[in-house]
Amino acid sequence: MNPVTHRPESLGELAEHADSIEAWGLALGDFLDEIAYRRQHGLPIASCLQAAPPLLREKFPQGELADAFAAALATQLAADHLQEPPPAWTQAHERFLVSPWYADDSPKLREYLHTSTPTAFRKHGIYIDAISLSRA
Repeated sequence: MNPVTHRPESLGELAEHADSIEAWGLALGDFLDEIAYRRQHGLPIASCLQAAPPLLREKFPQGELADAFAAALATQLAADHLQEPPPAWTQAHERFLVSPWYADDSPKLREYLHTSTPTAFRKHGIYIDAISLSRA
């Protein structure tokens, strides 16, 4: 936990404290804010991504979504802000969804999500609006 911001400093820390997909989602927002804080203050972010977070698929329903999302996020952040390959843990088979997950189920929005989702998320089977990540 960042002593200044009281936000999780790594994906591992985020996952360790989550006991539901809702709690994980709230902590994810804090983590994205932490990444933005670090970038604004010239602090490194690589350490926030390197260690593999514990798998959540057995911890709560939709844990596999959190597992895939964490890997996609680490991949995207590494590409966007570090210009380096993603951490190796992001390529483990349990970090990919078997069936795609869409942030919205309406047919028109699904079509939009297919074109607007960042590549790292599409590869992990997650379809979201890129604006969802703008906090980082």
